[in-house]
Parts: sequence; structure tokens; C-alpha cells
Amino acid sequence: MFKSRLNLRNVTVACIAAIMFSGCDAHYDYIFKVANQTGVSVRVEAVGYNNRDEVFSIPAGEIVTIFREGGMTGSAKYVPEDRYQNANSSSNLPPIKKFEVYVGNTLLSDSVRLRKYWDYSAQKLLGTYTLIVTEKLLEDLGME
Repeated sequence: MFKSRLNLRNVTVACIAAIMFSGCDAHYDYIFKVANQTGVSVRVEAVGYNNRDEVFSIPAGEIVTIFREGGMTGSAKYVPEDRYQNANSSSNLPPIKKFEVYVGNTLLSDSVRLRKYWDYSAQKLLGTYTLIVTEKLLEDLGME
């Protein structure tokens, strides 16, 4: 009886140690949104990793999530860093195959995908990139 209690205690201690040292990784995501701060509707046509065409209609004053990139692992308190912090980066945002933005019926320049046009914010386990479509952005793109 003493031997069986000793074995049970050893197994219990081993299990507790395994749980303590294995740690728990949490998953974090990046999301990409478009905010419409113009007086007309905005339409986004996108093709993501799933190769499915998607069309998003964004009325004036609204914000829509266009794409979610997930599955990265970090600690439960991890705040994701801006992966595209170099504003002159040639990386296109969002990192998908097709991303076209129409204001009314006018297609915006592909340069709208440059990092400098996207705001970044982060909280625990979530990084958010937001393209804010404003009259100023349209002027910057030569689209008055």
C-alpha cells in the first residue's frame, strides 16, 4: 500500500511539473479594416488566401473588417508588433492577392496598399491595420 501511494504521488508530481514547464501559448491575429469617412459609398473587392472573391460595401461612416490573418503564437499577454512598421516598405497591405478600393465608381490607385496609408493599433493578442478613406486621402492619391 505504501508503495502504491508513492507511485501515485510520483505520477502526480510529474504531471504537475509537466504542466508547469510546458506553458500555454496563445494565438494572436492581425486584422485589416477599411473605414469610410467620405460622403459616398466605398466598395472593396478582395481575394484572400482562400482564393474566393469577396466584395464589401462600406457605407459612409462605417468600418468593415476585410481580412484576418491569424494563427501566430505568443504568450497570453502578447501585444503584436507592427510587422510593417517601415512606412516606406514595399509590402502591400493587406497581404492578400487582390485588394481594390472603389470610391463611388472610381478605382483608387494601387498605392493605397502602401503602409503609410494604414493606421496601426494593438491590444492583447490583436494587431489592427485600418485604411481610413477620407477626402484628404483621395487628394493625396490625386483622386479629387
